[in-house]
Amino acid sequence: MKSLTTILANVREDYGLSPMFELYEWLDAKVVRSGIESLTRPGRAIFLVQRYDGDMAQGGYETLITWDRTLGIMPMIAALREVGAPRTAGVLTDLASLFPSGTIPDNAELRWREYRDLVPPRRQRKRMQWALRCAQRAEDVCQLCLEHARHNLVELRAENAELGAAPDCGGGTAS
Repeated sequence: MKSLTTILANVREDYGLSPMFELYEWLDAKVVRSGIESLTRPGRAIFLVQRYDGDMAQGGYETLITWDRTLGIMPMIAALREVGAPRTAGVLTDLASLFPSGTIPDNAELRWREYRDLVPPRRQRKRMQWALRCAQRAEDVCQLCLEHARHNLVELRAENAELGAAPDCGGGTAS
């Protein structure tokens, strides 16, 4: 894995979306090692939105609900808004409103049980899935994450702060 300094230099330049995926992998390694709380505000937003985007690509909102047992979904809504994807955030908020509390539970077992028992019939679920995919296509959350990263390069450089002289997340040198 490349060093954070190299990845952010590539984000700053116009190398398409590849540096965004490298940044996500770097942030994911940091989350695995130190928890999501260790990320800076923009790092957390980028990580959550990229995670949302990946879950949706894997199998739609049902994957989002059932797949990730360690990550809450509600913080993804604020992250989507932060990177400039209010329509996608709105559709995910609509999905949350189907749950009894009006939010998607962090607890994976409770989330699955409420989803299974209380989510509307299949036809309505398909309409919601379509709405989420349309919002996602309309806003291109990946491109929005890249722009967010470019606007927050100084804060993202601070992701290395906790590492001191330790190796960068992927084994490169700390920068």
